[in-house]
Amino acid sequence: MTNVEEIKQLMKKHFDTANTMDFEGFMSTWADDIRIEFIETGQVLEGIEVVKQHYTQLFGQVTGFHVKAVETIIYNNFVVNREEITSCSNPDFVGMKSLWVNEIVDGKIKRAWAFP
Repeated sequence: MTNVEEIKQLMKKHFDTANTMDFEGFMSTWADDIRIEFIETGQVLEGIEVVKQHYTQLFGQVTGFHVKAVETIIYNNFVVNREEITSCSNPDFVGMKSLWVNEIVDGKIKRAWAFP
């Protein structure tokens, strides 16, 4: 089991690298065999290359971005983040809210479920 401090550090890196548009740093927070499920659309991304392709497209839509965890709950090796985009070069993204449940294994995000 991953300890709470390790989880906090991983999630800090995850948000910091997203907010500074450090794509490689952001990608390093995901496990190679990551599985992300977007609950509302049913979309499933499996494997780091598929996730990298998805986020390459997403990062390509903006030149500036800030997302914050409004609330975080850590339970064993799961992290629940209620997130909000507070600023973005694309004004359509500002104010978007989501809930992410992340399973942390070996210091990386192994599985994630995204709820809009």
